Amino acid sequence: MQFLHPAYTIVTLVLIAYSFMEVYSPEYKNYKSVWIIVGILILLAGFRSWVGADYGVYVQIYEYYGQQLDYSQIFRKAFFLKNNLELEWLYVFF
Repeated sequence: MQFLHPAYTIVTLVLIAYSFMEVYSPEYKNYKSVWIIVGILILLAGFRSWVGADYGVYVQIYEYYGQQLDYSQIFRKAFFLKNNLELEWLYVFF
């Protein structure tokens, strides 16, 4: 059985504990700490590298299209104007 990375496991358990505290102790409302934990999850997701089965394919796509496209083509795709871009425009934009 595969399990989450310990950082994700700890944060998920803390969020579960906050959920129980919110349900069973209605006077306890500490939303600031929940937003801090959500920010930590966002940072952990952003700093991961070479995770997942298709990460290498996305890197190759980015390297290929990054040299051939300019922003006008990406924005034309975003606004559904006529173009020949056959890729997710938001991925190429980032």
